[in-house]
Amino acid sequence: MLAHQQSEIDRTAAGIDALYRSGRIGLISLTLAALALGGALAWWLTRGITRPLGRALGVAQAVAAGDLTQEADVDSTDEVGQLLQALNEMNRNLAKIVGEVRHGTDTMATASSQIASGNQDLSSRTEQQASSLEETAASMEELTSTVKQNADNARQANQLAASASEV
Repeated sequence: MLAHQQSEIDRTAAGIDALYRSGRIGLISLTLAALALGGALAWWLTRGITRPLGRALGVAQAVAAGDLTQEADVDSTDEVGQLLQALNEMNRNLAKIVGEVRHGTDTMATASSQIASGNQDLSSRTEQQASSLEETAASMEELTSTVKQNADNARQANQLAASASEV
């Protein structure tokens, strides 16, 4: 009976040992599979985040370089997709603002050109008026000199008339 119990214990121990080994191998296999699956999922998730962010970075760098025609392809509605959509909207609005500023500066350049032309015309007319004024001043001086001379002559004539009257 003792020998029979010993053989049963040995057989049960061997079964337990076999179960332990198969359980250990199964656990190791399951752990390796979980690690591989986790790595693959991490790679897929990282790639799903970094690709759209890379596109967003490309658009941002193009805008920083002055190219407002770039747009990112939006193929998702998650946070990164919303970021790309907002970046595209910002890019369109920035291009619109730059267009309006460019139009305003063109208008200002035209107005400045017209003002410069008007100033040049005014300057030319002012020079003509100054020349005419100089001529008028010279004529007035001549007239004043002539009037003074006439006054002197009239005085002399008056004196001569007075002398003649006395005579």
